[in-house]
Amino acid sequence: MRVAGVLAYRLGTDHWERYIENIMLVSAEEVLSAAQRLLLLSPTVVIAGDEDSMLEPLKNFDRIEVYDKNGNLKYTLVKEK
Repeated sequence: MRVAGVLAYRLGTDHWERYIENIMLVSAEEVLSAAQRLLLLSPTVVIAGDEDSMLEPLKNFDRIEVYDKNGNLKYTLVKEK
């Protein structure tokens, strides 16, 4: 998979030789700033499959949103507290 990423993003043949060096160039502040801009406010899990067989194992989640194959919300299940 990593080779595919190097090729897809055209990172160059010396990508692996500079990998650690490039990571070390990123500061903790830059990581925090990127996380604040890009990460979701709450964790999100996307699961695709047969609805009938998938809902029972997921019943312990607080909230489940079920979408159709076109991305339209069908219904929302909320766990009773």
